[in-house]
Amino acid sequence: MYQVIKLTEINLCDLPAGKKGIIKSINRNYKTAERLKLFGFDTGEEVKKVAVSPFGDPSAYLIGGTVVALRRSDAKNITVTVNKDS
Repeated sequence: MYQVIKLTEINLCDLPAGKKGIIKSINRNYKTAERLKLFGFDTGEEVKKVAVSPFGDPSAYLIGGTVVALRRSDAKNITVTVNKDS
């Protein structure tokens, strides 16, 4: 039998803590897009939000075996695909 997987796109900043997503795109007009790529944030990479600071900004993301803290203003320029049901 086949299982239907429902995918949706959200901004990385809206990813719930503990959830994973696959990077679909990074706003190329964003001034730090190239720097984000140096940290491993690239199309097709899996990313997981591992922690949120007590005041909600920044958040910590696990990507490629490294934990990187991003401000909400940076994370909103990254679009991820997530499984809607999980």
